Amino acid sequence: MTDIERDDQHGLLESAADTLLDGVRTLTRLLPHKDAVEAVVPDPALEQVNRVLGSLRSVIEQAPQLTNEIDVLLDEVRAKRLSLQAMGAELTAMDAQLEVLEQVLAPVQKWNTRWQGLQHTLLLDLPRGTSD
Repeated sequence: MTDIERDDQHGLLESAADTLLDGVRTLTRLLPHKDAVEAVVPDPALEQVNRVLGSLRSVIEQAPQLTNEIDVLLDEVRAKRLSLQAMGAELTAMDAQLEVLEQVLAPVQKWNTRWQGLQHTLLLDLPRGTSD
C-alpha cells in the first residue's frame, strides 16, 4: 500500500469517525429532551444508538489503560536512547584512548623494525662458531 493510499484510507476513516461523532453529539444534546428524541428517532434506531453509546463508553473506559501503556513504552524508548548516547560517549572516549595508544606504539614499532634489521645484519657479519 502506497503512502497516498494510506493517507486516503486514513482520511476516509477520520471522515467516518467525524460523522459518527457529530451524530452522537446531536443525539446527546437531544437526550435531555426525551420527548424530542422519541419524536425524531424510531425505537429500533434508539436501541442501536444505545448500543453504540455503550460501545463508546467501553472504548473510553479502556483508553486510560492504553495511555498508560504508551507512556511506559515512550519512557522505555527514551531510556534506550539515553543508553545508546551513553554508549556512544564511551566509544568516543575509548577511540580517543586507542588513538593515543597507537601514537605511543608507533615509535616502538619503528624501533623494533630497525632492531630486527640490525640483528639480521649483525648475525650475517659475525662469524659462526664451530661446534666440536
